[in-house]
Amino acid sequence: MSVKAIKRVIDAMSYNKLNVLHWHILDSNDFNFKSKSHPKLWKSMKVVEEEELYTYEIIKELVEYGLDRAVRIIPEVEAPGHSYSIGKAYPDLGTSLNEDDWRFYGPGPPSGQLDPTNPKSSQIVKDLIDEFAQLFPDNYIHLSGDEINNNSWDSSESIRKYMKRYNVTFDDLFKNFNYQMQIQAKKNNRSIIVWQEALLKHSCKLPPDALVQVWLGASDAKKIIELGHNVLASSNQHWYLDCGHGTEIGNYPTGKSWCDPYKHWQIVYSYDLAANLTAEQAKKVKGGEVAAWGEQIDEQVIEKFLWPRASAASEVLWTGNRDGDKIRSTKHVLPRLNDWRFRMVGRGIGAEPLQPLWCVKNPYRCDL
Repeated sequence: MSVKAIKRVIDAMSYNKLNVLHWHILDSNDFNFKSKSHPKLWKSMKVVEEEELYTYEIIKELVEYGLDRAVRIIPEVEAPGHSYSIGKAYPDLGTSLNEDDWRFYGPGPPSGQLDPTNPKSSQIVKDLIDEFAQLFPDNYIHLSGDEINNNSWDSSESIRKYMKRYNVTFDDLFKNFNYQMQIQAKKNNRSIIVWQEALLKHSCKLPPDALVQVWLGASDAKKIIELGHNVLASSNQHWYLDCGHGTEIGNYPTGKSWCDPYKHWQIVYSYDLAANLTAEQAKKVKGGEVAAWGEQIDEQVIEKFLWPRASAASEVLWTGNRDGDKIRSTKHVLPRLNDWRFRMVGRGIGAEPLQPLWCVKNPYRCDL
């Protein structure tokens, strides 16, 4: 995505009082960060041209642009899962790299994880954390921790021998790797965010100020809070805006996305971040995040995917969505959301329409 497109997202975020951009800058299928510590990483992938990479100068420009508009940017270091892009540069550090049967080894193509038993793997990730700490001044850094596939590590003879020799489990391997990432973040005076699996699946020990990001289901927030940790809410059941748009898999028989159905604005608005929590537990929900993953989203369509559905989420976060003990009827939300959509369009944001123009001009006449 171009710098211009990212700036437009930041502009729209500022209009909508969304003040944190979580930048998932690395993943298996791309490495668009022009790392100085390990230039081989971006030179090996070549998904985009060199002039399209995010350089130090570009990142600093975007960070400053965001701060001028009260939008913080928090980067994510994705490891040891979703790491084909690192394994492509350093094959000796990768497991199950770009396997034909990618579903057996990971969540999506190309498959690939880092070998957690090789010290070089953790050193590269530590170096990336150091680089991001230089470039992104925010107090937080996201250390990922999602969608680890044990089959990937089990495919490595050296990892199997290591596990047998030291009598450790797959979870032990992950916990040790994540702990090394945590130490590096702490050396850079950064608090951490992790995806929920780090805690709920792998039982990682996390610092008290860590944020645990919920994405697999809203009910998992309660489990995290009962373990004593703070929650960042982004349930895919409500706030994954790329859901319901089909799949990138060319021969998938149903054509459905993994997280159907489409999250229309009414679903977005219905997300109760404090569901089944006591008033005291609800204080541990520190914020929420609307996600739009990029498998089928680029700068040509990003604004349509985001707005005004993310605007509905903003109202939930800032003023709540309840009238008494009930979720507020969307009937009375729609007129002002329609109005806000036209205000964004007037500011040059390509927000999608929610109703035909006649319905917009005749509020409540298109209700049941």
